[in-house]
Amino acid sequence: MKPSTARELFATCALSGLHAMAVSMSAPLIPLQVVRLGVDPGVLGVLLSLAAFGALTAALPTGYVVRRLGTRLPLVASALVTALVCVYIFSAPALPGLIVGLLLFGACRTVFAVSIQSHVGGLELGTDVSANFGWYGMGVSGGQIAGPLVAGLVIDRFGLGPAWLIMAGIGAALAAGVPLTMGPGSVVQERPEVAPSRRLSLKDIVSWGTLIGVIASFTTVFALGVRESFYPVYLKGLGYPAAVTGAMMSARGIVSLLSRFSLGPLVRMARERFNLLCLCMAALALAIGTTFLCRTIPLLVVNSIMVGASFGLAIPLTQAMVFGSVPAAERGIAMGMRMTANRLAQFTGPILFGLVTQAGGISAAFSAGGSLMLLITGILFVAWSRLSGRGRTAR
Repeated sequence: MKPSTARELFATCALSGLHAMAVSMSAPLIPLQVVRLGVDPGVLGVLLSLAAFGALTAALPTGYVVRRLGTRLPLVASALVTALVCVYIFSAPALPGLIVGLLLFGACRTVFAVSIQSHVGGLELGTDVSANFGWYGMGVSGGQIAGPLVAGLVIDRFGLGPAWLIMAGIGAALAAGVPLTMGPGSVVQERPEVAPSRRLSLKDIVSWGTLIGVIASFTTVFALGVRESFYPVYLKGLGYPAAVTGAMMSARGIVSLLSRFSLGPLVRMARERFNLLCLCMAALALAIGTTFLCRTIPLLVVNSIMVGASFGLAIPLTQAMVFGSVPAAERGIAMGMRMTANRLAQFTGPILFGLVTQAGGISAAFSAGGSLMLLITGILFVAWSRLSGRGRTAR
């Protein structure tokens, strides 16, 4: 990697960290604000799905925009709109304002994520992109460490409103920082003068590696949705303050950050990405399924460590599988397809687990999430093993 490319990669990872900080601040903030409005758990799941619905509709269009225009413009635009959305939610804290804000917040989150992932993967083509996504993941984990902890402390001391203003300030800082680190046409996936005459071929973006990577990513995000949606409510029910909720989420982020330092050696030990991915998914399933058994601080910390390590490794592995399984010109669209699956998982997961929570309580929802993920992991492992035996592996 050239020094200039290395500097741009690390600067991009720093921007990713700031973005992750703002997004992860919303993790305890949104559920607590919804609960303050007096809605029950089933409605909470529906409201949390609104952000995922906005994100779901934005993923694939973002891939096409990146394919034509590069990554800089959508990054700046999404950061600016995110800042405005947070100010809007601050000024309209009632349920109607929160609904509109969550839709726009989710869409901007996806635009930023698809664009920056396409940028990170394209900075060092021709090598194992797991390293690029590992560095990107470390930047994201750094933001996830700070975000929930900052949100919890701000909420406890100043209330919910100031937390939204801090998120708005981060969005404005991102919009200013992107032009300083990226050129006007950063990582254009295809030359603009060529793109109109070139028709997108489905076979260019759909392969066994892409499909399994997308399914694995969907399953991971879907199952984690029960923890993301109801973990703050679960801890609140145990009598813990918001600062403890933020600390537990930050602990997960710390472990995610540390685990990604070992991504390269672990892939070599596992012989291929997918073997390590299956191990991570199985560990995450166990951690999610046993969350309701963790009631003391030590057990909650151990559970957060398991979630952080397994999720921290699984996500960059799915990113690398999808990114490396398609031609260079279609990588923005492929990452958009993966993000669409993720947002679909985030949209459907809270609704399903909200219904389970209404029927059997939060403990039943945690058990269902872990069991479902373990089942899908087993199916993917068998399918990949058979495909590998036929010589159709996608590394």
